[in-house]
Amino acid sequence: MEPGDLALLIGVLAICEGEIWAGNADQVAVHMLRRWQSQAVLPAAATTRDVRQVFADLNQHVRYAKREYEEPPVSSPVAD
Repeated sequence: MEPGDLALLIGVLAICEGEIWAGNADQVAVHMLRRWQSQAVLPAAATTRDVRQVFADLNQHVRYAKREYEEPPVSSPVAD
């Protein structure tokens, strides 16, 4: 993947996380929640906060793939 593509993906992930947190993407959050529950990415008891956590973690992993970090990132809890 090209560095420009990785930068675009980082932006998409950040926007999705932020819009869900702001309450502007409830339908998207529910859709992602159901999809990730069906794929066993998230447990049945997961919430939209967990969806934001997946977006945040993916964002950090893409940054690592882009070589912004020397070590793989550790998950940091998203704000409530």
